[in-house]
Amino acid sequence: LFAVDNVTITDLSEKLELGKNELLAHLQELDDFLLAHTPLTVRYAGDQVRLFTRPEYAEYIRKFREEKPQRLSQEALETLAIIIYKQPCTRQEIEDLRGVDSEKTISTLIRSGLIRAMGNIKQPGSPVMYSITDECLFAFGVRSYEELIDIIKETEL
Repeated sequence: LFAVDNVTITDLSEKLELGKNELLAHLQELDDFLLAHTPLTVRYAGDQVRLFTRPEYAEYIRKFREEKPQRLSQEALETLAIIIYKQPCTRQEIEDLRGVDSEKTISTLIRSGLIRAMGNIKQPGSPVMYSITDECLFAFGVRSYEELIDIIKETEL
């Protein structure tokens, strides 16, 4: 149903003519069924919901898709952590904290869909502001920015 694109809970609720609480209860029932009988699970990011392959089955799926797991470099993880904590932030702010050029790393994170350009600040040079995306929340398996911050605090990057 929504394994590729995100669907909003609001949109599902309206289209299915269900209240949000009723819809969430049905989604929980679906997730319980999926967990018991399939390699899929339901994940949330804010108002977005999507089906995902459970991590313990991901390797089998990759074999069929001939994909290698995408891992972020230490530089990308550091940059992403800075953006998560300081968002929105500019490349200069990131580089000031990291002490190295981060243009290539930021480009990699944009291509991966984990961050996005939000626009420019009205100051000399019109620097671009960056923030995380819902894809970033999905990648970390969290529903909200606050949950993501908690994970980062528990993990040494």
